[in-house]
Amino acid sequence: MDFSLTPEQESFRQSIRQFAESSVAPIASDLDRKAQYPADVIDSLAGLGLLGCDRDFVSYVAGLVEISRVWASLGAILSVHNSFVCYPIARFGNEAQKNKYLKLLVNERQLGCYAFAEPAASVPQTRVQNVSRTQSTIGRPGTSRVARTIAGTVVTSSSSMIRGLVSAT
Repeated sequence: MDFSLTPEQESFRQSIRQFAESSVAPIASDLDRKAQYPADVIDSLAGLGLLGCDRDFVSYVAGLVEISRVWASLGAILSVHNSFVCYPIARFGNEAQKNKYLKLLVNERQLGCYAFAEPAASVPQTRVQNVSRTQSTIGRPGTSRVARTIAGTVVTSSSSMIRGLVSAT
């Protein structure tokens, strides 16, 4: 089995690597120390095609690895946006949801975040036990325009069902 990247995937990986080394690495530790959100960097990554789920998975992961190699926090931001928010909408959303939310998340370059429906919920998400009016948000709620909420609903005394909700913030 050949695990080599295609020429297109390798070209994408190289462009992200070059951007990561020249534009992200020099500012990463300073932004981390100041707990500053990298809005300009996110916008640049959107321009390079790393925001959203329009790329094939191999290209996306190759780009994510290159970003995470120089700044893990930025890799986490991209992973939450693409994997926890964009992908479930693209894969399981109806056409109205795709048109409404993916337009914000990809075309308008707005970030997504996710939330657990109870403050004490922790990974794994299967431990979410009930719905509460309070949410623990993971991502950047002050700058995120779309939130994916994970909520548990007790079905029987021995099992529960996990539901994912999408909402504009």
